[in-house]
Amino acid sequence: MTIPNLMQKCFEIQTVTRFKEVTSILSQAMRLAVEDNGEVSSWGNVTNTEAGALAIAKNLKPYLKLAHDCGALDPKGICIYPNTYYLKNGNKHVGYAASKNYYKIILMNGSSVWWRGKLDSDTAKNGEVPIMAFFFDINGKKLPNIIGQDVFQFFYYENYGLIPNGWNKQDECLKPSSSGFSCTYYLFKNGKLDYMKK
Repeated sequence: MTIPNLMQKCFEIQTVTRFKEVTSILSQAMRLAVEDNGEVSSWGNVTNTEAGALAIAKNLKPYLKLAHDCGALDPKGICIYPNTYYLKNGNKHVGYAASKNYYKIILMNGSSVWWRGKLDSDTAKNGEVPIMAFFFDINGKKLPNIIGQDVFQFFYYENYGLIPNGWNKQDECLKPSSSGFSCTYYLFKNGKLDYMKK
């Protein structure tokens, strides 16, 4: 095995391990927050706004072990990568750090996490639009900062719980044109990053 192949294998193992760890942390935190505070819809006006992100933070943060709390604005990129993220297909995506609609934190394991409230254009499941969305970068601000490689997204549905993006388009991740968001489901289901070689 060559050095580049060995490094890629190590990256894949670390990514899968951290992905499972962060997924478990978020799932448990949401379960406890809802048990103690009621469903997310009762937390306030949980929309894709700064107020929505703050309402989620107020009820969720007590159940997360934080290394750093940046709040709704992180223009210096203390908690998350301060520049533009890239999609799996190589196109530029967006920078989340300067948007007040996302609340940003760093978990004790070094992963960056940010969330926002309800966005009506999110994928509905049996007519239900998710009430919030989580994004996480498993290795914090470190490269590659690419959706589907180290950045992943989950939706939270009040009737279904935490579900990985891509649940409704399971083959999308394998396409060269894929944005990478659907790779969250692929990795969740298959536990491997073999799609990065396609």
